[in-house]
Amino acid sequence: MRWREKQTLDPKTFLLAVSQSVADSFCRYAGIIPDRCCVISNAIDPLFFKEQALKFLRPDSARSLISVGRLVPEKNHALVLKALKRIPNSLRPRFEIYGEGPLKIELLQLAKHLDVDLRTPGLCQDLHRLLS
Repeated sequence: MRWREKQTLDPKTFLLAVSQSVADSFCRYAGIIPDRCCVISNAIDPLFFKEQALKFLRPDSARSLISVGRLVPEKNHALVLKALKRIPNSLRPRFEIYGEGPLKIELLQLAKHLDVDLRTPGLCQDLHRLLS
């Protein structure tokens, strides 16, 4: 913790922390009394996400990862392709990009090189149907 942060925290401050280690750090470095700290753990159940991921990654399911937007460097679709390459073929979803842009040919070439199923159907007028 920087000097400025130490100066702005009053030792009587009541701290809500996301973990015990965060609370301990503030007490140690900012001089907050431990009785003035309360830990509220993350309310997300990691098992829920594990179960959902297992459903999504079943080998028998046809899944698509959909992106809507311009095919430009700022969107970094190449990073998505490289990440998909790390998923085993039997579990890997198809990647569909709805949009146009100057990187279309480059992304298709990269997908072919990585052996990732990429589709670029272009602009779509009924995205609500596609995403439902």
